[in-house]
Amino acid sequence: MTKINANKKIGLYCMAASILVEMFVVMKIVINIPVKLDTLLLLSWPILPGVAGGYLFYLMDRDNKW
Repeated sequence: MTKINANKKIGLYCMAASILVEMFVVMKIVINIPVKLDTLLLLSWPILPGVAGGYLFYLMDRDNKW
């Protein structure tokens, strides 16, 4: 039986998209707000699970655990 490898790198794509969204949000919002650590943490908490989840999905897909 042939295994379909169409989604092998979808985890990396999700992770890259999450990082790009975070960069866009930080650049657009933080320009008007003084850059402090708490501001970056406040803006980062919705995005970081997407980065971690995308990397986890990639690792599980790479090791054929799906």
